Amino acid sequence: MKQIVPPDGMEQERVSRNWLRKAEILRKMNECNNEHIVRFITAFTRPDFRSVDSHYLVCEWADRGSLQDLLAQSPSPTLGAKLVKQTVTQLLGLATALHRIHDLGFRHGSIKPDNVLRFRPCKDSIIGTLKLGVWGLAGKDYSKPTDSRLQSRQSADTRYRNDALYDPPEVELGVPELLSRLSDIWSMGCVILEMLIWLAYGYESVDRFRRDVRGPYKAALPCYVVGEHEDGKMRAGLRSIVEDWLNYMAEEPIFGEDTALGDLLSLVREDLLIVEVPQGRGRTVYIRGDLDPLETGGDIKLRGDLGPKWPTRHRATTSHLVAALEDVGIPDDEERPDDYWLKEGIERRPAPEFYDAVPKAIKDGLEPQLNQGGFVPDVHQLSIQPYLIVCTV
Repeated sequence: MKQIVPPDGMEQERVSRNWLRKAEILRKMNECNNEHIVRFITAFTRPDFRSVDSHYLVCEWADRGSLQDLLAQSPSPTLGAKLVKQTVTQLLGLATALHRIHDLGFRHGSIKPDNVLRFRPCKDSIIGTLKLGVWGLAGKDYSKPTDSRLQSRQSADTRYRNDALYDPPEVELGVPELLSRLSDIWSMGCVILEMLIWLAYGYESVDRFRRDVRGPYKAALPCYVVGEHEDGKMRAGLRSIVEDWLNYMAEEPIFGEDTALGDLLSLVREDLLIVEVPQGRGRTVYIRGDLDPLETGGDIKLRGDLGPKWPTRHRATTSHLVAALEDVGIPDDEERPDDYWLKEGIERRPAPEFYDAVPKAIKDGLEPQLNQGGFVPDVHQLSIQPYLIVCTV
């Protein structure tokens, strides 16, 4: 049950309109009849102690919490073919649900492990049933192409309700109209990547991955970084520490070719965590190579010549995502060898440990000047530079 409380009587009308809009959206979601979308039950109002109406939305109870709870409460999952199959099945279910939502003209707007709800697993299920819930910006009309909304000045809300880690690059590029339904695809890519880390290395490594992306900063950082190209335009690229994790995992035997986990990892790398979106779906740009942060001038410069030939690849749509996951998880496919789901008897490498953080003595002296002007460098590249600490007694 979600309670929406107006801060005062002056806000009563605005909150009431927002509540009615959300209730209508949730009612439309019920029409999808999709088992991976949380069911809406009812909406009502009642006065609080200030005699101001509070508004409520009631949905079915997720009796096993969220995907985040699953990751944290099962810190060392026993990896087997059965668990891999269940993971693929649930990811396909979430993708199918997201596809239906996008077909209705909405986007979720807040996909992250906390907002993927988990329902009671049956005796043969470790994961249970995962459902999309806790809607963020659902309700904006995305039935028209993004470029059409640009011309009609129908902008999307930039107050993205995700944790920054799961935000798409469109958020930081600063143009409200860039937020299309494909922003959900980037967020799904981040969630799938964390699930793969959990399967391979356990929850401690998921937490390490999040700390690696965050670096020495308390506030969460996204999996991308934005910098100014030499032509003066802002460009986005995948954060180098995320690239390092993806490259390390690609060398892991369980993520090898002709394996389910390998196909999932390739999907994340080649189709989901892609900056550029198809024509008419937004106006982001794709960069090749890493971003090289330079302290001088407080700017991030892009390494290498982008040239006029980018991009050659675009972020997947929900149709492509569903098709790709169906190809991975075709049930009862007798043509697939048993080791497709998990190669047994292979030696697994330890989880990657690229860096813990910038040493505290360095961070304390460096962080204030790096934060001037809102400049946030790619901390991974910063942290691997050699340092010399001189102590005077």
